[in-house]
Amino acid sequence: MKTMSLIEDLAKQSALDIANALRHRHIRSIDLVKWLLTKAKEQITPVFLTITAERALREAELADKRLDEGNGLSQFDGMPIGWKDLFDMQGEITTAGSILYLNGPKATKDADIVSIANKAGMISLGKLNLTELAFTGIGDNPHFGTPFSLRGQQLSMSPGGSSSGSAVAVADHYLPIAIGTDTGGSVRLPAAFNGVVGFKTSKNRYPRNGMTYLSRSLDTIGLLTKTVADCISIDHIFSGQLYVDNNLIESKPSFFIPQNFVLDDLDKEVESDFIKAIEIIKGSGFEIKEIEIPAFESAFRVMKEFGSIVSYEAWNEHKDVMVADHAKKIHPYSRQLIEKGQNITLSDLEHITKMQFQGKKQILEKVGEGFMLYPTTPILPPDISKILCDQKKYHKINVKSLRNTTLSNQFDLPSLALPISNEEVKKTSLQISACSGRDSQVLSIAKK
Repeated sequence: MKTMSLIEDLAKQSALDIANALRHRHIRSIDLVKWLLTKAKEQITPVFLTITAERALREAELADKRLDEGNGLSQFDGMPIGWKDLFDMQGEITTAGSILYLNGPKATKDADIVSIANKAGMISLGKLNLTELAFTGIGDNPHFGTPFSLRGQQLSMSPGGSSSGSAVAVADHYLPIAIGTDTGGSVRLPAAFNGVVGFKTSKNRYPRNGMTYLSRSLDTIGLLTKTVADCISIDHIFSGQLYVDNNLIESKPSFFIPQNFVLDDLDKEVESDFIKAIEIIKGSGFEIKEIEIPAFESAFRVMKEFGSIVSYEAWNEHKDVMVADHAKKIHPYSRQLIEKGQNITLSDLEHITKMQFQGKKQILEKVGEGFMLYPTTPILPPDISKILCDQKKYHKINVKSLRNTTLSNQFDLPSLALPISNEEVKKTSLQISACSGRDSQVLSIAKK
């Protein structure tokens, strides 16, 4: 009984706290996994799409044997983890949250990133819910249901998307670590709406083999955790780092707040909390400069004129199944965005890729080795019940919710969403971004 009470308390703590308890044998992985599996099976909203209980119990027994002998495979040996249902797990169907793939073939092997976690001794509890085909930031799924968080908010508030289940799994203590994907904010927006940490990596930081794509040029693997320190630890495992470099950034790093576009039309709570966060950073002795980044407006101007590379690539990814009769049943908003992709020409793509190249160059010139700070999203979580039946309102809120995060994908900026509000309902988040490839630096400065 005492052990179960300890596990229940630990399940609400950080992954590093759990790792410490496992390493010192205060708890056993098998007991923790059994407790979390029971919680998953009793889920009130559909956070998990697939629960891999047999696999998890088998992996936990092996982890305990290693830990008993003092032969842990990594800092996170015995640690539970869950996967957005875009990642292959051997013997399981990868649904991508869609009716199109509901009866698809079972995966013959794990995705590379799942395999890396397994080799580090991590315990895969299952596959997590998402918006259909990983489109939209609202978080609703018409086929599997919407994974609303139960933590201090009404059951109609958006969980964010597309990694909705991954964010709620961490926020509601189903898992200490969940893995998602981010194409336009799909890790950071759910993190912001659920009050957890969300990290979008540079494009090629982790291997993507064995993953169902929305956009091959923009998709990145992302992390959802309770703390930045947890993010750093899992990043070391996934990126193959053997040690922690504590000299990644200057003692007085440069911070920049873009004054154009990303601060426009903020909800009052978002604006107020952002200002407070900036004052705290300044109060810690850091200088923050104001800059203009014209590439931000250019990105949306070009996408409005020439279309979205996400739509183009999503159409080419899924067009073979889009012609099936049941394709008419997929989320109408997702279908509309995907079908737009068939009208995008190679000439259009040239304009889009030119915009991305020029924008990356401009940001590097203006920001260099510094960091940009701005709200992760300009809005608070919307009430889904008020927008589902109004396509125009749905579209408007979806675009606005992803407005700031999308820029990081267009210009391959590693970005971390950091909770800045303690309000259970009105959650707000600060985004920290840097130039491509400076993932470790973003994580390091966020921890400070």
